[in-house]
Amino acid sequence: MTHKFHSGPPPHVGWWMCGKYMEFPETWRWWNGDWYGDWSYFFVPNDPTPRPDELAPDNFTKNIRWCHYWPKNARVPRINPNTGEVTGGAA
Repeated sequence: MTHKFHSGPPPHVGWWMCGKYMEFPETWRWWNGDWYGDWSYFFVPNDPTPRPDELAPDNFTKNIRWCHYWPKNARVPRINPNTGEVTGGAA
């Protein structure tokens, strides 16, 4: 599956499919909404212990690219906390 990846900050706080150099196009990171790029460490699908509170050091998060993809079978929708708009996984 091919996705269009973007640089810079995503539109809102939440989980985003990311790739640093596109070697791992299906890893997930939590973005905390900080313009300066506070991303969590990456997690692979089905990781039993995702920890969005563990932010990765800046040198690990430079050049991270993200996409709008959200899986159809996601347990919860991705929702923009500022507007309530569903931005992925709507049922």
